[in-house]
Amino acid sequence: MRRAAERRGSTLAEMLAAALILGLLAACAAAAVEGAFFSRRGIVETADAQSLGEDLMELAAWELRLGEDVRLGGNQAELTSANFGAGVRLTLREGRMVFLRGEEVYEALAAPAYGDLQVLELKFTGDGELITVDLTIGTRDGAERWRGEMTIRPLNKMERD
Repeated sequence: MRRAAERRGSTLAEMLAAALILGLLAACAAAAVEGAFFSRRGIVETADAQSLGEDLMELAAWELRLGEDVRLGGNQAELTSANFGAGVRLTLREGRMVFLRGEEVYEALAAPAYGDLQVLELKFTGDGELITVDLTIGTRDGAERWRGEMTIRPLNKMERD
């Protein structure tokens, strides 16, 4: 009979146990890396949504503050714009905030720069002296990433419906 000290190598059972342990460690490491990736992606999307939302709010505020003959109706505002002229509508179309004159579309901001983000909700309300803009930015699958509200005092008188 051989002594344990003379024996060289490992048994098949020992090799299988080592492979199983290494496999479990690799699976745990892969799950941690994947979780960190998705966490980072969510943080980046939220930051991008905030940036996009603030840019859109600032643009809407500028147009509504300087615009003339402003009329509000749900998800659109019609006005005479200093930049685009008379009969312009600021509205939501296919996930983008756009300026429309007739059917001619002027995009407020290029959405491709923000990946999967889009405008989920845009709403204008007003009392004749103040305009409130509600804006929600999210992903194409509907996950909300940012919501903002801004109250604007137009320099010109608003029309009441």
